[in-house]
Amino acid sequence: MRLKSAGAATQGKTRYQQWERTQSHWNDEQFLAETANAFMKRRWRRLNRRVAAFCGAEARRLARGLDMVDVGCAHADFEAWGRPALASYTGVEPSAALLPKDRSEGAAFRLIRGKAERLPCPPRSADLVLLKEVLDHCYDPGAVLAEAARVLRPGGVVLLTLTNDRAWYKRLLPGRAARIKAGQDDHLFFFHPDWVKDLLLQAGFTDLGTEDSHYLRLPYRVESALGALPEPWTDALLAGTDAVGALSLPGLGGSFWSWARR
Repeated sequence: MRLKSAGAATQGKTRYQQWERTQSHWNDEQFLAETANAFMKRRWRRLNRRVAAFCGAEARRLARGLDMVDVGCAHADFEAWGRPALASYTGVEPSAALLPKDRSEGAAFRLIRGKAERLPCPPRSADLVLLKEVLDHCYDPGAVLAEAARVLRPGGVVLLTLTNDRAWYKRLLPGRAARIKAGQDDHLFFFHPDWVKDLLLQAGFTDLGTEDSHYLRLPYRVESALGALPEPWTDALLAGTDAVGALSLPGLGGSFWSWARR
């Protein structure tokens, strides 16, 4: 048992060091300028629209604006998408290079440098904790979800979006998938829906839900070409392939959503 505990402690220390190296000072300027193509950015915008719709539905359920904590908020871009459904927005980001320096939007808008594993937020202060494409960059996912549970009010919801380690194209081309994964040093974990469900249950959440998304994944150059099409066309293409994929390949989308209540 001591050997097992020592091994777990060593692994945890190694992951924290990897997080320090890749996340605590992360700057995405080069990635956005050189790697992210137009189609990728459209996927991100579509994701923001869908998350904003989720927030809107939750605000209607409560019949009031939401107090949101956006964990790993980066540039805090989502605040503008979610604003119609929000009473307050708290963005938490570990990298000072990403946090905007010139945004001051009143007491209902806060940006704080901090870790997902130790949120700088009072207990029971949020209606919704958002972890959008974040949990796989954290060094202790269990602690992150425990913190989400701590800051949520009773009945509050945590919403996660993640890439899927069991995606159909990764099973179809396992060698290529393994090479890509080996180069993703900023990803400390590679999740699939069942694992996230187990973590949410362990953190004490209930009323769990999952949804597949982003079935359309093509070679980089093909996606770059698709980015030249009108955006309504590519949005319709993404929606259509998601609908077909969810029926024919459940659980194997390129990404997935998970949500649960406190």
